[in-house]
Amino acid sequence: MGSNGTPLLPKRPQSLGVTIWEGDDSAFHPEIDPDEDVLSDCDEKSRAPRYEGRLLRETPLHICNSAWKLPKVPVTYHKYGSRSTVLSWYGQLCGAVRQWVVEAGFEDLALLQTRSFDMSLAQALAERWWPTTHTYHLPMGEMTITPLCYFLYTGLSFGGEAVVGHPGGWTFDDQELMRLLGSIPSESYTAVQWFYREWDEKMVTDSSSREELDQQARCFILYLLGNTLFSTSRMTIHISMVWYLKDLLRVKKFDWVGVGYAHMLRMLDSLAMRGTELVDGT
Repeated sequence: MGSNGTPLLPKRPQSLGVTIWEGDDSAFHPEIDPDEDVLSDCDEKSRAPRYEGRLLRETPLHICNSAWKLPKVPVTYHKYGSRSTVLSWYGQLCGAVRQWVVEAGFEDLALLQTRSFDMSLAQALAERWWPTTHTYHLPMGEMTITPLCYFLYTGLSFGGEAVVGHPGGWTFDDQELMRLLGSIPSESYTAVQWFYREWDEKMVTDSSSREELDQQARCFILYLLGNTLFSTSRMTIHISMVWYLKDLLRVKKFDWVGVGYAHMLRMLDSLAMRGTELVDGT
């Protein structure tokens, strides 16, 4: 209640335009106009104080600082992951193995083709991405990659049983790996290329044994995941992921796109905070 007995109305919330605020602290930043709804991009350096103490934290570590320094120094990004090699191997698979990929729901992802890599665009987007909000802060407002966008991009639906790094009950058993993959990787974090090399010289046709067809299908799916949804700079994938492929009829029941979406956001955070200069390639 006010001094005259009238109820106090809540203060108008700050604009959510380009900057997201935790609260009204304009008293601590008198240079900030609480009624300003649009921030100009004419002077990037003048925007820096607005980020301090708010949801846009750790500004000094953010790659956007490179945009405030003149002359602007471009970041040299390095690509990892290769959808073109995935597409090439998929085209070599026999019909029976391809059918397993279709049944698992990964056909659209295997056939995905991307455009050539634009390093300048990658840097511009990284400078505008903020980890605490998982949004791009653009002159016209905020934008993000929604689950719907990710579904349209990958062809995979959200929902299903959770995919975790080390599923319960998993043990690194050589005999089981030989049965499921046809070979035994030497490392728990297995190089993605290993799955391709193991089958490069083998002739697998529709008349091959059911066990051999299943083994190649599992290796291709792990190769696909390691190059796309789970791609990292090390280009490895943990062998425990084969646990989810034991029964190829149940592969589609797992939430692959959910964990892939979370992984993508994490990698975007790392780019923005200069934790890496490696980006998923084509």
